Amino acid sequence: MKLLQVMAGAEQGGAETFFLDAVTALSHAGVQQEVILRPNNAHRLQTLYDLRVPFKTASFSRLWPFGTARTVAQTLQRFRPDIAQYWMGRAGGFSKKNAETINIGWYGGYYKPSRFTHCDYHVAVTKDIADHIVREGIPANRVFVLHTYAEFPPEPPVSRATFDTPDDAPLFVALARLHWKKGLDVLLKALTDV
Repeated sequence: MKLLQVMAGAEQGGAETFFLDAVTALSHAGVQQEVILRPNNAHRLQTLYDLRVPFKTASFSRLWPFGTARTVAQTLQRFRPDIAQYWMGRAGGFSKKNAETINIGWYGGYYKPSRFTHCDYHVAVTKDIADHIVREGIPANRVFVLHTYAEFPPEPPVSRATFDTPDDAPLFVALARLHWKKGLDVLLKALTDV
């Protein structure tokens, strides 16, 4: 199987971490892959280089989409993947219809399916996002849930004293970046209720 991974993610994030873990696992399993991604994370680029997974960088600019569109089209024509996976809405906008390639749109949020016009299947990270995709008109038999995960090496506990936190104070842990859609406002409200 030949797999093209198109990732237009942020410098850091859960989907971006899961993407790299997936590419790594598939590489170790012998899946032939190529990647198109933004040049915004040196660790991702170095990991792909170390894995010997061929990759190209692109801007994924909405204001000047021509370079990215050309990179995607040329890679599809040359590599001829069985599957092309477009990670999140910005990448989905660059998907190309191709009779020999199955296109998968990967939703890390409540994107409009119009961003994945050329995708045959749609993958959501939560059941609620999958329901959203179906409500937006995509047939349910083309929508799947795939929860993300990330593997992190164990670290020793951090002393509460580092954060001036008493030993008997309740703690909340949020493994998320500081972004409104992560719902951290709900977590902070719950903290005040406790």
